[in-house]
Amino acid sequence: MVTYYAVNAGGNMNTAATWSTISAKDASRVGGAVVPSSTSDCIVDDYSGNLTTSATFNCLTLDFAINGNFAGTLTPSQAINIYGNKLTLSSTMTLVSGNGNFAFRAAATFTTNGNNIIPFKIFLSAVGLVTLTEDIYIYQDLYLFGTAVGFTGNFNIYCTDLITATSASQTFKIPNGKTLYVSGAILLSEGWNSLGVANTLTISSNTATSGASLSFSGDYANHFIGRVAFTDITASNKTLYDYQGTLTRTSNIVSLTTPPTAATTTAIGLIG
Repeated sequence: MVTYYAVNAGGNMNTAATWSTISAKDASRVGGAVVPSSTSDCIVDDYSGNLTTSATFNCLTLDFAINGNFAGTLTPSQAINIYGNKLTLSSTMTLVSGNGNFAFRAAATFTTNGNNIIPFKIFLSAVGLVTLTEDIYIYQDLYLFGTAVGFTGNFNIYCTDLITATSASQTFKIPNGKTLYVSGAILLSEGWNSLGVANTLTISSNTATSGASLSFSGDYANHFIGRVAFTDITASNKTLYDYQGTLTRTSNIVSLTTPPTAATTTAIGLIG
């Protein structure tokens, strides 16, 4: 396995000129190796320049801190796929908002080092949990592609929309005793709605004990929650109805079947 280092000039992560096999922080680190792949460890350090993407970028691991904190900008326009067990940000780098995303293709540790405001999407794309090292604020959407995905670690998750992205039944795990805050909407994949497939999204804590929480607010018109099962979460604020469909639980069952009017709708919190 070869480790690749981003060069001093930085550049497009999808071109070989941006990557070197030389770790030294001097003129010997020249680009032109190859474009990293899903089996490549990639290091961006305090010698590397600003980075962009022009297409999907694949790597095994990506570390912005292990060889000296990267202090430049990362501006992805496409997915950055992590096929291995870690993505590590530096405390001094700048994440620039755009159309890109971090896509976790395996169980991994996401070390943010204080850089925990993520201005683009997060994709959970494989079976397994992503371990957090602090609360994470996803300023865009959280997409669920894998059938059994979620987070672990003693931290909260904040996102705009929570979106399912497969027609298969899914399980989404929230850290035990912590809260997933959804400020926008929980959206089922289009395949479920248009085809009427009776699959489910199950949201629960990542241990057998009750204790995870879901705090849900936003535009009531976007809240369509049929076929969502909350297995470890206690419902509260039940007087604020902003759902269509039935909220199904194994205990403390709450059925919300009548579409609300705009005048009576604000938010609902599901608290562990």
